[in-house]
Amino acid sequence: MVLRVVGPVYLSTILRSRRLLATGTLGLLAYIGYFSGRHFEDSIGWPLLLILLGMVMMALGTIAVRIQRRYIKLNA
Repeated sequence: MVLRVVGPVYLSTILRSRRLLATGTLGLLAYIGYFSGRHFEDSIGWPLLLILLGMVMMALGTIAVRIQRRYIKLNA
């Protein structure tokens, strides 16, 4: 399952596709939200989990922007 979510981000660097990067990043964020809500909701506590999930989502957004700038942006 994880390869289906991370695969588009990897392929976006090879194909230099911004749409594929955006789709892959949104899919990864949705998967992390689904996985954490299903498996960690009762063990860590919902408020703490939401805070940690917000930090992870901000980090993934930053990484996606860096990937776009470094690998996808065409050298014009």
